[in-house]
Amino acid sequence: MIRARWTERHTFAAVALAYALATILGRATVLPGEHVSLAWPAAGIGVLWLMYSAQWGAALTVQAVELALVLLATGATPLLAVSGTLAMTIQSALVVILIRRWIPEALGAGGTQSIHSLPVLARGTMTVAIGCLVGAAIGTTGLWLETGAVTWRDGLLWFGQQFGSIMLVGSVGHLTWERLVQPHAARRPASSRSELALLWLASGLVYGVVFLLPLPLAYAAIPLSIWCGVRFSTYAAAVHAGTFGGVALALTLAGRGPFSLIQDPATAALLTQAFVLVALFTALVVGTVCDQREDVLARLTSSEATAAARARLLAAMTEAMTEGLVVVDATGQVVTINGAARRLLERTSMHGSGNTAAYQLLRADGSPLPRDEHPSRRALAEGDVAPHDVVVPLENGRQRVVSVRATSLPEGTESADGRAALVVYRDVTSERAEARRLAEFAEVTAHELRSPLTTVRGWVSLASQELSGDVPSVAQARDLLGKALTGVVRLGDLLDGMLDQALAEGGELDLEPLEMAGPAGLIADLGELLAVPDITVRGPEGAIVLGDEWSVRQLFANLLGNSVKYVSPDRPLRVDVDLEVRGRRVLVGVTDNGRGIPEGEHESVFDRFSRADSAGSTVGTGIGLSICRLVVERHGGTIRSSVGQGGVGTTFTFDLPAYLPAPAGVSAG
Repeated sequence: MIRARWTERHTFAAVALAYALATILGRATVLPGEHVSLAWPAAGIGVLWLMYSAQWGAALTVQAVELALVLLATGATPLLAVSGTLAMTIQSALVVILIRRWIPEALGAGGTQSIHSLPVLARGTMTVAIGCLVGAAIGTTGLWLETGAVTWRDGLLWFGQQFGSIMLVGSVGHLTWERLVQPHAARRPASSRSELALLWLASGLVYGVVFLLPLPLAYAAIPLSIWCGVRFSTYAAAVHAGTFGGVALALTLAGRGPFSLIQDPATAALLTQAFVLVALFTALVVGTVCDQREDVLARLTSSEATAAARARLLAAMTEAMTEGLVVVDATGQVVTINGAARRLLERTSMHGSGNTAAYQLLRADGSPLPRDEHPSRRALAEGDVAPHDVVVPLENGRQRVVSVRATSLPEGTESADGRAALVVYRDVTSERAEARRLAEFAEVTAHELRSPLTTVRGWVSLASQELSGDVPSVAQARDLLGKALTGVVRLGDLLDGMLDQALAEGGELDLEPLEMAGPAGLIADLGELLAVPDITVRGPEGAIVLGDEWSVRQLFANLLGNSVKYVSPDRPLRVDVDLEVRGRRVLVGVTDNGRGIPEGEHESVFDRFSRADSAGSTVGTGIGLSICRLVVERHGGTIRSSVGQGGVGTTFTFDLPAYLPAPAGVSAG
């Protein structure tokens, strides 16, 4: 904080000193017998001081005091000192006030812009002109009160030297301040330092020839300002114009150069300042236009980079989509296609053709889809096409069911006539197959539920009729109600089986090590619960399954329960369970000596509500083995059935994940 205050105070003092020296320099250009200076560099310093000073009132006060003291010390009368001080103080304050009001976006007025912008340059020039007109009016009024006569030359000279000073010193100072406090971008392509050195060398030679020889060649210096404005920054152009403009004015005041040919020194100085302003404005306008061009190019480049990045993101998102996207023009030509559509459609008979006319599409009923009914052509004619199913025949003879929707795109797409349509393909083969399976499941479920309900209703009706007689037969009624109860029990078993199947199919698996063999193993426990009279489990101690306990218990419970349920009347039940660890899987074989499964039904027994003919139509619900297949498949395995040993009974063979503990000393993570 102390260093900041120190820097601010010393900066204030340095600017005050520069203002005093510039005032003394301006008073040195007053011709004998005249009252108006030929040049006044302090005007530009005064405006910059007020623009960037945090102590606005103090700066204005110090300016007025310094100016009055210098005027009095250099021979001005008290009236001229007062009027001159008042004119230039009001002039500086008015210029700054107008800039802050009319150009709030400018640097020093609360914004960040500078004269790189043509509107800022134009409005800034206008505010300086207004301030200088007011200052000239006050100054020449004081001069008239002092001398009793004022010529147009006095007023024009006063305005010219103030306006030229503020524009020249103010422009260079403003751009210098901007360069110090704000980052700046180099021109593209960047100009070399050797070219800049060549420019200054050429400028020195040209200005030397123009202002050292008494020839009217001032116009020859203007192209140098253009060169600098085109090839270098506006800041460099302003410094160049300001430097050589000051040299031109100094040589003119010394009686050299083309303007020294004019007999009146005041007119010569005025014309020199006009020349300097022309060179300055040429440099500023050309530099500003080039800067704006660079700014537009930078924004365009940034926009192109942003658009390219968004296009890459959109392309990546499109490629990652599971839906196929195809943009088709009015001729049927494919404009754009994403990976999902390519993978789906290039397997058809079109062989990667770029025209949708080569696609073979079928209606849902299998009939060919006419070309005019292709979704892209309908979209171009109708605007939007609602989702509907079509069939895509593949080269391997199979078919895919695809849901298609389409919409017309805005004009301007890269196509022959600017019209195009977006077609979205979504493979719904699995969804439609699942829907059919659900419909079949609902149909079979309704049929299976209707049978026990009909049985219950019939037996209960008969029992009701028997009990309604005068002398009911208790034994007969009991028999009828028992049959009804059997139907109810069967219905309950069916509902329990359906619930178990739903849990096996959609429940979350909680995998844990499950001991299979041994007296405390899961199989022996289930054999005891299900009252299996003779069960043998053969397998190593390491036959541990990594599975969901509820699901695996349901699997073995169904298999062992079927063994008990379908026991042969000719022999006592015996069940053998064989376990074998193979790599990361445990192979399981469950063999019984029961009734067995008829030939040709070993696969269908795993379907819902399927019962083998040997089981009898009233035994079981037909869901147990379906649950077994679900459990095995959800654990990554397969299950099959075959005839048992010696052609007796049934053998179920399946595999489950093996639990493989980490070796000693190795972390399980």
